Amino acid sequence: MLEEAWIRLAHKVVGLINEISILDTSLILLCVIGVMATIALDGIITHLQKMERLAGLNKHLKVVGLDGSKTLPAKTFISEKLGLSGRPDAIIQEGKWLIPVEIKPLTKKFRDRHIAQLLVYMRLIEEEYKKRPPHGYLIIGEKNRLVKIENTSARQLWLDQQLTGMKLYLTEKKIAPAPQFNKCKNCDVRSHCAFDLTKIKNFQK
Repeated sequence: MLEEAWIRLAHKVVGLINEISILDTSLILLCVIGVMATIALDGIITHLQKMERLAGLNKHLKVVGLDGSKTLPAKTFISEKLGLSGRPDAIIQEGKWLIPVEIKPLTKKFRDRHIAQLLVYMRLIEEEYKKRPPHGYLIIGEKNRLVKIENTSARQLWLDQQLTGMKLYLTEKKIAPAPQFNKCKNCDVRSHCAFDLTKIKNFQK
C-alpha cells in the first residue's frame, strides 16, 4: 500500500511539472515578480521595525547609518591595527558624537558578550573618526528595553583582556580560565571541569 501511495504521488508531481512547463511565459514572469515583491516587502518591514526600535531613543535623533537601509546604509568598520571589524545595527548622532546601537530583539537580558560587541564598535568608531563615543546603546527584547553602556576606561581594559584571551587561543590554542562562582553553580558541565569553584570548600563568593 505504501509503495502504491508513493507511485501515485510521483505521478501527480510529474503531472504538475508538465503543467508548469507549458504555462504561458507571462504567467511564469508574474509569479517571479510576486516572489521578488514578497522578498522586498519583507526587507521594508525589517527596516521599519528597526526604525521603530530606534525611535525609543529619541524622537528627534539623527540616524547616520542603519543596517538593511539603502538610503542610509550601515558602515562596516575594519581595523588592521586592532585586528577587529564590525558593523553596528545603527549609528546615531548625539551632538558631536557618533553613537553605535545594537538591537537584540530576541534577547531577554543583556550579557557580557553584548557589552563586548558594543565596546568593539565604540573602539572602531574612535579609530575611524578620532572621537571616542562616550557610550553606546543596547535595545533589548520585544519591548525594546533601552540599556545605555558607558564607554569607560575600565570597560575598555576589560575588553583588552577578552581580546588578549581570544588571540592567545587562536595562536596557541590556549585560553586562561576565569571562573565565577555563580556561573560555575549553573554550569551544565561543571562536573567535568577542573576549575569548578563550587568544589572548593569555604569559597568566598
